[in-house]
Amino acid sequence: MRAREVWFTRVLWSYMPCHWKGWAFIGLTVVGCLMAVWGAVGLLHAFGYADHEDAAFLLLLPTVVWTWVVAERHSTPR
Repeated sequence: MRAREVWFTRVLWSYMPCHWKGWAFIGLTVVGCLMAVWGAVGLLHAFGYADHEDAAFLLLLPTVVWTWVVAERHSTPR
C-alpha cells in the first residue's frame, strides 16, 4: 500500500494546509460550494420558492464532511 502525499497537518482537532495542493483543494472546494449554493438559490427563485432559499445552504453540510475526509486521508499518519 502506497503512502499518500501529506497536504494537511493536524492542529488540535482540525487540519491546516501545509502543501500547495492542500491550499488548492480548499480554494476549489470553497469556489465549488459557493457556485452550488448560488445555483440552488437561483433554481429556487426560478421555480417560485424564493422564501425557502435557506434550504440551499444545506449543501454546505456534505461539503464540510467531504473536505474533512480528504484532509484526514492526506494528513500525517497517526
